[in-house]
Amino acid sequence: MRLLREANDVFVAFSQTTFKMLIIIRKRFLMLTIFLLWNVTSLLAGQKSFDQKELTNLLGKGVLLLEQKKYSEARHEFRSLTQKDPSFAQGFFTWGSPK
Repeated sequence: MRLLREANDVFVAFSQTTFKMLIIIRKRFLMLTIFLLWNVTSLLAGQKSFDQKELTNLLGKGVLLLEQKKYSEARHEFRSLTQKDPSFAQGFFTWGSPK
């Protein structure tokens, strides 16, 4: 019976970890999708191309800060991102992300 309880505990812990990882993957996939759509839309519309490397760095830094639960610093990064390029929807999306 003890072995059965231990196996169940391991299964529950594994399930919880897997669920958390799936949530993180889903968030990152959504952010990447929005980022790619924004890039394609900008190219098709022939808009002036902003420094993509700088925008990507700001977005990555902000997302990392969000994951570290440094919300005020993350908001600052997203605010900077949206000021540099107001058409960058991903910046507004992540800026408004819940804690």
